[in-house]
Amino acid sequence: MDREIINNIKSLAIDMIENAGTGHPGIALSAAPIIYTLYSRHINISINDVNWISRDRSVLSAGHASALLYATLFMSGLDISINDLKNFRHAGSKTPGHPEYKTTPGVDVSTG
Repeated sequence: MDREIINNIKSLAIDMIENAGTGHPGIALSAAPIIYTLYSRHINISINDVNWISRDRSVLSAGHASALLYATLFMSGLDISINDLKNFRHAGSKTPGHPEYKTTPGVDVSTG
């Protein structure tokens, strides 16, 4: 099951990058097992309340891995849709080129 989810995260991220015509596929492929493990086993979040005071905070300092982060947040059940993923790197989208605080549910710090 874990391998299947990781492969789905990789596929989503690569599709986002391909659709946008720009992005960083290397980190999406290599770091998917790491970010999946963090979100599935270690990071304590609420998909119903992204501002829950007792949640863990995550800082993705490598902002160029945003496609990987967005795909993981989508698979985690946060309020990110397939259409949001399709709009990756488009102006005004919920999934900008680098993570932006208060733009994407589950992003606690703007980076990149």
